Amino acid sequence: LGRGQPLLADQTMLLRPGAYRLAMTLSGEGRESGGALGLALQCLGGGEIAALRAPPLGAAATTLELAFEIAPEGCPAQRLILRGEPGEYPQRVRAEIASISIQSDVAPVEAPDTISPPEDEEGRP
Repeated sequence: LGRGQPLLADQTMLLRPGAYRLAMTLSGEGRESGGALGLALQCLGGGEIAALRAPPLGAAATTLELAFEIAPEGCPAQRLILRGEPGEYPQRVRAEIASISIQSDVAPVEAPDTISPPEDEEGRP
C-alpha cells in the first residue's frame, strides 16, 4: 500500500434518513503491523457517518458490523469508501473481501394473528 492511504474503491449512494447497519466480511493473511483495510461512509460534502477498520486478518472469515443513522436533513447523498492503511514496510499481506452490505435497521412490523372487521362510530362491527 505504500506510505499513503490509497483509495481502493468508492461508491456514491442515496440512502434515505433512518437507521442502518453496515457490514463487511473479509479474510486473508497478515500481521498486526502489516496494515489494514478501512471502510468509511460519509455525507457527500460533509463529515463521516460511520467507519470500520479491519483487525489483523486470518484465514477464517471475519464479519465486522456497525449501526449508524442518516439524519433527516443535511445528508442527501453518501459516499462509501474502501481505503488501505499502510503498516510497516515491506510486508506481504493478503486480503479478500467476501461482502460489503448496508441494510435498513428497522424492525419489521408484525401482522396481527386475526383481522377484525372495522367498527362503526358506536364501536360495532
